[in-house]
Formats: sequence, C-alpha cells, structure tokens
Amino acid sequence: VGTAFDRRMSSDHDLLAVDLMPPENADRRFITGDVRHPDLFHETLVGADASVYLPFVPYDPGKDPCSAASGASFDVNLRGIFYWLAAAREHGVERLVFASSLSVFGDIHGRGDLNEAMPATPRDIYGLTKTFAEETCRYFVRKYAMDIVVLRLCGGLNHEWWSNFGANVQKERAKDLASGRGWCGCPYTHIDDVAEAIRLAIVRGFSGFHLFHVFGEQEVCDWPA
Repeated sequence: VGTAFDRRMSSDHDLLAVDLMPPENADRRFITGDVRHPDLFHETLVGADASVYLPFVPYDPGKDPCSAASGASFDVNLRGIFYWLAAAREHGVERLVFASSLSVFGDIHGRGDLNEAMPATPRDIYGLTKTFAEETCRYFVRKYAMDIVVLRLCGGLNHEWWSNFGANVQKERAKDLASGRGWCGCPYTHIDDVAEAIRLAIVRGFSGFHLFHVFGEQEVCDWPA
C-alpha cells in the first residue's frame, strides 16, 4: 500500500516514508523506524501537514492469544496508534488517516449488509486490536477536536496478483480449507484503489471523525472448489 500511495502522491507532495525496511524507491525520503517507540513520531511529524498510519501485525489464529506474537499485534496495531495520535496532536498535524480493516467484523463471508454504522464484532486478536485502535481515534477526536479519517480496508492486491485473479483466489481458497480454518475469502481490492482512497481522505479535508469501508465488488465467497 505504501508503495502505491507513494506513486500517487510523490509528484506534487513532499513525502517521508517510515518503515522497518528501506523502500523500493531509493531516491525517496526515508527513515528507518519502529512504531513501538514513541520518539519516532516526534522525529517524523514535525512540520507535517498530514500523516497516514499503515503498519499492522496480523494475528495467527493457530497461536496462543497471550503469546509474544499476539503481543506484537497489540504493540503495533494499538500502542503504536496511541503514540502516533499523541505526537500528531503535539505537533499540530492537521489531517490523519488510519488504515483499519474489515476484520473488525470477524468473518465477512456473504456479508453484503456491512456498513459503517454497524457495531464492530471482532473474532480474533487482529480484529480486536483494530477495533480498539478505531476507538482510540474517536477518543482523540472527542477530546482534542482532531481530524481523523479511518479507512476499513480489505484484501489489497498488487497488479501482478490481480492480473491472474481467478487462479490466485482459488489457490488461497484451497490453502485456507486445507488449514482447517475454512474459506477466508473477502471482497478484494486493487492496491491502486486503496492508494486512491487514502489520497482522497487527505485532500478532501474532512473535519472530525469519519469512517469509510473500502473494498471491491468481487463475489469470491461462493466460488466452487
């Protein structure tokens, strides 16, 4: 997502990327950093007009919820969000975008009824941390009158994956069924559409708290084996 967003915004904006690993574009402004350390945000948000929080740690349902891996999900998906918001407030960053997930609803197979007004119903640690992070965003809006857009994303795919969509979906379906978890398909989204949603969340200048679902229209859940 970060790379696609960079392509869409770098021509007319001065971007700074922050990640554990260097970006593909060696010419861009970049800082190596870990969102679990609050000093990172005080270093990177000074003078920023907008900021996008993309980092996440997925949850492996086969692991103990109290394991170190699950702890990393809380640290990055929740603690990092709090550090980011607190630093953004201190440095006066005007526009913030948080990349959440439709995982806040748990299993979304056949859930054509999903909308932004429905309460979250997380079914795993990942969905739970994203739900808590969204509530943290709401808290900062209520208490400090900040402007935050939350985008609930789902199944972002690059162009290479998308170009062979049908075969790749079938592979993912077979893998999920073999694992015993059942088919975990979702309405996938091209990565460029995700990047465009983030761009619009910034340039439209929303005030207060706003939440949007971002996903494609593919009906993959009922595909035969």
